[in-house]
Amino acid sequence: MGSTLGGSDPLHDLPDDEKKREVNITIKAPPSAVALYHSLLMKEWTQGTLEKVLRLLWEEISENGELDTLSFRDVLCPDVAVRPLRGVHQEVVQRTQSLLFLMAVHYLLPALKEHGHMAEHDCAINALFMHIHTVWSLGDQQEHAYYLRSVLMDYLGDKDGAAESLRLSVALTPLDDESYLTQVQQYAFALLDSGRVRQSLEFLLATYRNAPEPYLDELKEMTMCIYRRGAAKAI
Repeated sequence: MGSTLGGSDPLHDLPDDEKKREVNITIKAPPSAVALYHSLLMKEWTQGTLEKVLRLLWEEISENGELDTLSFRDVLCPDVAVRPLRGVHQEVVQRTQSLLFLMAVHYLLPALKEHGHMAEHDCAINALFMHIHTVWSLGDQQEHAYYLRSVLMDYLGDKDGAAESLRLSVALTPLDDESYLTQVQQYAFALLDSGRVRQSLEFLLATYRNAPEPYLDELKEMTMCIYRRGAAKAI
């Protein structure tokens, strides 16, 4: 496709029959896809990770024959030749989408901007905001919606907006969630980076008072780190 989406009609590139067409996508996530997701999540991210995550996402939906007839597949499909084993696992697809979101913000958006493709850059930002709304905000994972929003707001230079989104993400994340301490740390350092050292320390102390015992040592380390960095900034 030589043209780009945008303008007053974001679907202007699509044939008329596709604009009104509803597509039901079947999700297939075999154990190999789950293992690959965890591998990509733990490895150091590079620009090549974006393509790997995109391949994984297409592997998880590749059994949908109906997708072969849609023009947008030609834009994104990395020619995945191997069809996955049967077994529905929607959570894996959502997590892969989330990882792809992070890859897009960290690598795709900067690359588009660097090469002067601002129309595509702005369209991608709008698509990412729509992804947050349709996949996460409308579901039962508002805390993750706010986290992804903070990532995008940080990229756009809105530090206060990013910090506020992180605050809401922490507030909605259950204490027993595996990402809880990560969310706490990111919010505390977002406050520090915006010059609100006292607020960051007060937040960590309040969190410490209500945290289960296994979290306490890590929270102490965070608090001391914020204190030292805040003191260094004041010098």
